[in-house]
Amino acid sequence: MAIVISFANNKGGVGKTTTTLIMAQAFARMKKKVLLIDLDSQANLTLLSGDFEPTSRELTIMDCFLTPGVLPIEKVTENIDLIPADLSLATFDSSTAAMPEHLYLLDDLVVKKVRPEYDFILIDCPPALGNIAYNAFIASDFVTLITTPDELSYQGLKMIYKLFHHVSTTARLNTNLQLAGTIITKYERNKNSELFLRLLREDPQIRIIEPVITKATRIAQATSSRKSIFDIDPNSKSTQQYVEVAKSLALRVITESKKDNE
Repeated sequence: MAIVISFANNKGGVGKTTTTLIMAQAFARMKKKVLLIDLDSQANLTLLSGDFEPTSRELTIMDCFLTPGVLPIEKVTENIDLIPADLSLATFDSSTAAMPEHLYLLDDLVVKKVRPEYDFILIDCPPALGNIAYNAFIASDFVTLITTPDELSYQGLKMIYKLFHHVSTTARLNTNLQLAGTIITKYERNKNSELFLRLLREDPQIRIIEPVITKATRIAQATSSRKSIFDIDPNSKSTQQYVEVAKSLALRVITESKKDNE
């Protein structure tokens, strides 16, 4: 049964989508079968993962919610599949508000159906605290927070942590939800980054997954060209940092899942 991990921050631009994709690529290199779910109406994960523009797709994740039984799963690579998104996801709240159990649509209509087919299901959450984020957290086993070491990202991190805490401590939501940890991206050696890196490391709640990811233009080049950083620049410092983070993340969630099943 797949381990389901949501990647989240309430602020955009922190490298969340890029990190979600690189984690999938790293897990795939470990011979794990991965399903990516794009839950952001900007559809950046869909854009970076596939050969076609998000608007060219006939079916997306929104169709899963509106038409039970629809599962538009696309093959990305040998070990990575994708359920894509498009701008229609922006209507999620208004389109599903009247549905019973609307906070459980992702879990009931998607995740429970595909869990047996994968080792990991990775969910790219939108930078928001609405019903889509609730759906992601309710359907997940773990949340991984993504942040850059700066003021606005740190504030967004604290907001999304509050949502995690609410979901994981509310009996009707998901008391089995755990925090896998926090990945810090786009680190640069300057006073501001050092200040917020220290604040993050001093916060025992967020559980930093080391090492910190150094800012690198090659990562942006790889994702924008829709190629894997492991193919373009496999030996760079930032790529190797991502490898170590992926190993640590996989070890954490697998170990905790085994404990829960004992």
